[in-house]
Amino acid sequence: MLIFAASDKGGTGRSVTSCNIAYHLSMQRNDVAYLDFDFGSPTTGAIFEISKVERGTEQNGLHSYVEGKTNTPHQVDVLANSDRAGLRAPPSRAGSSCCPATRAARSSPTSPRRSSAA
Repeated sequence: MLIFAASDKGGTGRSVTSCNIAYHLSMQRNDVAYLDFDFGSPTTGAIFEISKVERGTEQNGLHSYVEGKTNTPHQVDVLANSDRAGLRAPPSRAGSSCCPATRAARSSPTSPRRSSAA
């Protein structure tokens, strides 16, 4: 299954909604790969509370992959790396990973709104 969320307007909740869908699909024992193509303001790490990629990854993110600068984008196992205990306790055989965007030079200092459902 592929799910795309697109809009030309920022702040509409695409990332939070998409992360919630990915998380709930993984809780239903589906393998999920969430790709964060928001190169200007990557938020996946913040939503899943993964501090090492809270504002994207320094190198080998999806932006680097799309530009041909790396053959394999940086991948993060959400269930193993989340700072949030509730995300680290999935049912057996559930799996979820994300590929964060490469951190932009001028990323916003504000944190995204987090949904209590994620």
